[in-house]
Amino acid sequence: DVAHSLGKESQAKEKYPLLFELTQNATKWSALQFLPDVVRLQHALTTCFSHKMYPEDAEKITIKNAILEIATTDEEKDALFDYLKGFRTAWKAVKGLVMHHRTSITPDIVDGFHDGSDSTPLVYFLPYESGKGLCSL
Repeated sequence: DVAHSLGKESQAKEKYPLLFELTQNATKWSALQFLPDVVRLQHALTTCFSHKMYPEDAEKITIKNAILEIATTDEEKDALFDYLKGFRTAWKAVKGLVMHHRTSITPDIVDGFHDGSDSTPLVYFLPYESGKGLCSL
C-alpha cells in the first residue's frame, strides 16, 4: 500500500508532499465518499421531523422507526436505509478523529450514538447546534 511505501521513504514528506498528506489523512478522505448519503438522509429526516419535533421528542423514536414512518414505498425505505448505512460508515471513519481532537462532541454523546444502530434515537441524526445533534454535523 502507498502509505506503507511512503513510510519506508526517508524523505517522503519533502519529495511527495501532496501524496504524503493524502496518505496521512486517508481516513478523513475516505469518509467523504459517503457525504451524499449523509446529506440525503439528513434532508429526508429534517424535511419530516426537524421543525415538527423538539429534541426531547426525537429522543423517544429510533432511527429505524423514523425511516419506517416517513418511507411511503419499499423503494424509498430501501434508499433511506442505504443512506443510513453510508452515514454509519462515514461516522465510523471519523469517530476516532472526533474523539482525538477537541470538539463539542463529548464522549457521552459519542457513546450514546452507538455507531448509528437501528435503535439509536432520532435526535442524533437531526442537526442541532448543540447536544446530540452535533453527530449529524
